[in-house]
Amino acid sequence: MRRKSIFALVVSLFVMAFVAFPGQLRAEDPLSTLQNHEITDSGMGNPGAAVSDSASTATTTSQMEQIVGSLEKLISEYERLIAQLEEQVRQAEAAATSPGTFGDVDVNSKLNVRAGPWGTIIGKLSHGDKVLIAEKEGDWFKIRFGDGYGYVHSYYIDAAGYESASQILPPSLTQPTSGVQTPAPGTPSSPDTQPPSDSQMSSTPEITSDAPSDDGQATPGATTEGGLRITFMDIGRNDGILIECAGEVAFFDAGMHSYGLKAIKNMSALGITKLKYYVGTHGHADHIGGGAAIIKALKPDQVLIPHDKVRSAIQKQATSSEKDAAKNASYKVLKRGGSVMLGTAKIECLGPLKLVDTEPGAIAENYNSIVLMLTYGSNRFLLTADTTGNILSSIDKASPGSLKCDVFKSPHHNGGVSKSVLRLASPKYVVVSTSKDCMPSSSYKSTCSSLNAKMMITVGSADGNIRMISNGEAINVERNVKF
Repeated sequence: MRRKSIFALVVSLFVMAFVAFPGQLRAEDPLSTLQNHEITDSGMGNPGAAVSDSASTATTTSQMEQIVGSLEKLISEYERLIAQLEEQVRQAEAAATSPGTFGDVDVNSKLNVRAGPWGTIIGKLSHGDKVLIAEKEGDWFKIRFGDGYGYVHSYYIDAAGYESASQILPPSLTQPTSGVQTPAPGTPSSPDTQPPSDSQMSSTPEITSDAPSDDGQATPGATTEGGLRITFMDIGRNDGILIECAGEVAFFDAGMHSYGLKAIKNMSALGITKLKYYVGTHGHADHIGGGAAIIKALKPDQVLIPHDKVRSAIQKQATSSEKDAAKNASYKVLKRGGSVMLGTAKIECLGPLKLVDTEPGAIAENYNSIVLMLTYGSNRFLLTADTTGNILSSIDKASPGSLKCDVFKSPHHNGGVSKSVLRLASPKYVVVSTSKDCMPSSSYKSTCSSLNAKMMITVGSADGNIRMISNGEAINVERNVKF
């Protein structure tokens, strides 16, 4: 509403008053005045009439003053409201037209909005909230918040055009203690980005602020003594498999680049800053697209691959900042019969029996998927990538009983295998790594059930992040694990 509108409003109010009080607001006609007043010889009017007219005029003047006063108050109130509305419109227009980039909040619970980098908390955002980024200051985004601005750590915002921000590791919230791994490169460490350490921080990480978690408790990092832990991550229709044993860590695949970044976040939340192995199961981008990001961030001692073309595929998917890390990594082709140790656990290659001569992007590359058996004590985990039921059958035919396992990572996401193939493995658990839009069929669920195998699905509405902990004899299963 503008000043012309105010003027129109005022005119309208006067018209309303004119109609409501015609006798008081209309000036008396001069001719009527002469006709209605008696003139004496002395030229003076009737004194009584003069007194009456004077009283009437005084009354009219008083009423007019009251009406004008009321109108002035109304106009003043309207001007105040209009100014308030105009300021709100101006702020909305400024937010809509100001240069900047929209980003999405990516957290498990709530994200703190601060008055400045590590400043006072002024609000919170939820997963999926959109924010308008005004600028980037160090590792922090300055965003529009309420009627002004706030700051959030860039690690928890997915925004186009901020590749370096999206690859940063989360803020360091505690001082290193005995048995805790040191922060990875990229973790904020300068005085301007370190969190307060005394009155505002305790020995427990501030998990509910800039490193969110549902339960507010730090999740232990890599196992340091005995035991094996394997986590199937909920990162879309992708394989993201984390294995920890005796202080050593391996990670499988991750999916496209953005999911690789999410896997890095998850591992960083566990205190993992170094890999012994990164496993690129085959050359498809929906498996190794985030491989270069993981290699750069977590610097594996070796990258295990089924054939050398996967090396080229990983390097091809690398961003400009990841190319050197992907190029300089140490690659090892793991063939059938080969094995490596992860702590006290053994990772053995079962297949494929032979490679198909194809390009990494071809459909037939699925046949080249590396099939691995993870063994810890008497517990066995069969990790199948995108292999097929026929290839698994051929492996068992070549080495009868070699597929027997406790946990069967179902091949090709929600695709499943036949009952005859699943019977060769005879697992207690079948893990399906998929998304909510690609759930396993009811017939596959029935197949698993008929063989007394419990199906678990890496989807939030089902089992989410699945963690299995082995002591070498028994397996403890945790569902919907939070990072």
